[in-house]
Amino acid sequence: IDGALVGGASLNPESFGKIVCY
Repeated sequence: IDGALVGGASLNPESFGKIVCY
């Protein structure tokens, strides 16, 4: 899963490419 495609990760460069969900 590309972090940029999850929640608001695409809005956070630091979270880019990580599995996170804001």
